[in-house]
Amino acid sequence: MGGLISHYAIYQYPEVFSKAIIFSPSYWFSQEVWPFTKANPLPTDSRLWLEIGKKEGTAVDNTNKMYETILATGHPATGIEKRVDPEGEHNEASWRRQFIPAIKWLFEVN
Repeated sequence: MGGLISHYAIYQYPEVFSKAIIFSPSYWFSQEVWPFTKANPLPTDSRLWLEIGKKEGTAVDNTNKMYETILATGHPATGIEKRVDPEGEHNEASWRRQFIPAIKWLFEVN
């Protein structure tokens, strides 16, 4: 549920959080996340990293849908990075592999 709570945190408290790594989000867990996201557009300078593993089943479709939902709220495509890791699973090994690229992208570090 870490990805889902990260999503919630940046949307509920954009004055506190301007960046979020959202690994393996459980968007299937609550249908409330969809209207909540639509009703609370983020500031356009917010940065989101959405990451899902190809081996996570229907969670891939939900992550793709959320990416499109976020863009539909007017969030710029340059402020969101969505990755589907072809070897990714719902585990720490997958998240560890993507952590450094995510942090570098969020903070625009080369």
